Amino acid sequence: MIKIIPNLIPKNNTKFGIAFSGGVDSVVISHFLKQGKKNFDLYFFNHGDNNDVDALNFALEWADKLEVQLYTNDVVTPLKASEGVWRDSRYTWLESFKDLPIITGHNLEDIVSGYVMFWIKGQEKFIPVERNNIKRPFLLTSKNSILDYAEKYNLKWHEEEYNHNLSFDRVKVNKKVLPSIYEINPNFDNKIKNIFIEKLKRENYL
Repeated sequence: MIKIIPNLIPKNNTKFGIAFSGGVDSVVISHFLKQGKKNFDLYFFNHGDNNDVDALNFALEWADKLEVQLYTNDVVTPLKASEGVWRDSRYTWLESFKDLPIITGHNLEDIVSGYVMFWIKGQEKFIPVERNNIKRPFLLTSKNSILDYAEKYNLKWHEEEYNHNLSFDRVKVNKKVLPSIYEINPNFDNKIKNIFIEKLKRENYL
């Protein structure tokens, strides 16, 4: 089931953007919101490498299928930039559209892995629900729900090479750290979800 944190998606016919990578998360949420007759366009950040050539072509095809506009950045980040530089560049670009709410496909998997990554680095926190004009309404939606939705509607997506690159911290956490945690505590993700829900309640999101 696709779960939405209330009041983060613009109502009625208000225009907003979706941060679109071509991955399964952004494909599913854009399809889901199109089914709900929402008024949006897609925003694709081009990192300037070979992977994004294919991803951009896919994004253009998907935008055409949904009958929405696709926007992308003019200046790409150098190929050898680090994960952190890419992330900061993406957010700088997305936040440049100050008056336009932009929704991301971050989900419960990102909440859990993000919490673990912050903890490893000495911080106890979650990725934020909102960051300036950027909204993350799908943080309570499980990855399995996203994959089930994609299967139900026979959706295709572009698999990012970086999701398997162990030089990236987030990939190490997903591929190496979390599997070991689940061996010890199979209910770990539900525990983190419950902590996050309590945080949402304290901050009046729920």
